[in-house]
Amino acid sequence: MDPVRKLTSLPRRRGSDHGWGAPLLAAGLLLQAAVLVGFAEPEVSVDDLPPVSFGAAVVIEPGDGTEPGELGSRASWPADSRLQITFRPGQEAWTAVLWFDGPDTVVPLYPRMAAGEWGTTRAGLYVLPSDGAYLRLTRTSAEGDLLAIIDSREPDPEVVDVLMNPRPGAVRALRERLTREGASRNRSASSGATERFLPTADGRAVAVPWREQYGTGSVVMTWEVHVE
Repeated sequence: MDPVRKLTSLPRRRGSDHGWGAPLLAAGLLLQAAVLVGFAEPEVSVDDLPPVSFGAAVVIEPGDGTEPGELGSRASWPADSRLQITFRPGQEAWTAVLWFDGPDTVVPLYPRMAAGEWGTTRAGLYVLPSDGAYLRLTRTSAEGDLLAIIDSREPDPEVVDVLMNPRPGAVRALRERLTREGASRNRSASSGATERFLPTADGRAVAVPWREQYGTGSVVMTWEVHVE
C-alpha cells in the first residue's frame, strides 16, 4: 500500500476530538509526512537524462521491377510496390509506427492495441510487418501518405489519444505536428551503422541507408509517400 494513503486512511479513535489526542495525532502525521518527503527521490529534468537514441531503415521494392531503394530516394513509387520497415531503439522506450492514409486517416502499424501491443520496446531490432514480409502500397491521394515513427521515454499523449479516438480533425493535427518535428531533425545516415539490404530479382542486393537520431525527450522520423 502507498505509505501516504496508509497514513491518511487511519481510523479515528473515539475520544480523540478533545484533550491531547487530536494535536498529537496531527503532529504525528505531519512528522511522518515530513519523513516521507525527506526520503522522496528528487525530480529529474528530461534534459538531465541521457539522450534517446533511435535508428530506422525503410526499404521499398517497386512493383515495376526497377531497382529497390530507400523510401525517400525518389518523388513517387508505382502502385503494388512492397515496403518493409526496420527500427532499433537504443534503450527501453515507447515506440509508435503510424501510417497516415491521406490527411484524416491513421493506421497504427505498431502498436496494434487490439492485438495487446502497447508500444513498449526494448533495445534491439524490430521488423514490420515481420521479417520476410512486406506491405503492399496502393495509389495515394494528391496530398500523399505519411509514415511516422515516434520513439520516446514515455507514451506520447497525443498519439495515444488519436489511436484511441481517431477523430478526423485530431488525426490531421497529429499528422501536421509529426511532419514539422520530423522535418526539423537531422536524418543523415550515421557512419558505420548497419544498412538494410533488399535482394533484387537478378540476385543482387541493394543497400538502404540506416538513419539514426538522438534527442533528450523524443525522436520523430517521417517519410512522405507518393504512389502513382
